[in-house]
Amino acid sequence: MKPLLNRIVLSGCGLSTEQTRILDNLAKELRARMVTDFRAMDHIHRCCSEAKMKLQLHQIWCFYYKRPGLFNGCHMFLWGNFSDPYPSRKELETLIKAGGGIVLAREPNPESIPEKEQTVPFHSNVDDPLGNCSHYILYQEGNSEPQIKYDMAHIKSLPLIWLYSCIERFQLLPPFI
Repeated sequence: MKPLLNRIVLSGCGLSTEQTRILDNLAKELRARMVTDFRAMDHIHRCCSEAKMKLQLHQIWCFYYKRPGLFNGCHMFLWGNFSDPYPSRKELETLIKAGGGIVLAREPNPESIPEKEQTVPFHSNVDDPLGNCSHYILYQEGNSEPQIKYDMAHIKSLPLIWLYSCIERFQLLPPFI
């Protein structure tokens, strides 16, 4: 059996010249194979969505450079039910956890956030709209949205597309409520 490092295949698309250079260096140090077309890869898990693959690449990047995950410092509650075009609640929880976020079992009370949950996201600046936000209520846009949507410094209600946009760009984006 080949060592795991010999089986890692990386592919970057839409990267700047500098990002491509960094990814090439990472591939060399991990002894990974670089490909420019997903069809050239030996094996891709068919069940993985594009967002999940991007988040997995981000995990490798964070692990290699010893940086916290994209959602580090974020406590997220999945409000309501989720259906097409989004994955199941369980798959969404996996995405959040893979990015270093914490999935909450119950909706947070904006008036009473436990002290241990009063964190700030690692990947935001204090001056950003999310600079002091520790809690996020994510919902699927449509007929069954929450009646109360929060836009407080420490808690935000955001549509699920926000989560996917953050993964797509590897950064916590300003909320678009």
